[in-house]
Amino acid sequence: MKVTRDAYLISDATLLMVFTLLTVDVYKVINLPFFGMLHWVPELLAIFLLSNYIAKNFESKTRWLIFACATVFPLLVYRSTFGAFTSCIFSTAMLVGFLSVDIKKYLKVKKIDV
Repeated sequence: MKVTRDAYLISDATLLMVFTLLTVDVYKVINLPFFGMLHWVPELLAIFLLSNYIAKNFESKTRWLIFACATVFPLLVYRSTFGAFTSCIFSTAMLVGFLSVDIKKYLKVKKIDV
């Protein structure tokens, strides 16, 4: 298996999320506002990059099955308004990642330079 630029970007965003989660949210080495949600910024970046990778390398049925699981999981785990909010945010990040690849493919078919 060849390690691509996408794999490095996904790994870097994930490591940044874990670092932010541990230093700011869990151990409070740095005391910042947002009450434990600061790690969501690199987490959403990682979700976007991962969904972008999935859209490039997986078939459509698999892509939408992963999307459905990522949408339903927070609802089943949290069972509250927070779960619905989390599901909405994660689903939106995944959709943007999927659609960014689809738009690039569409523009290539139409012979429009990006």
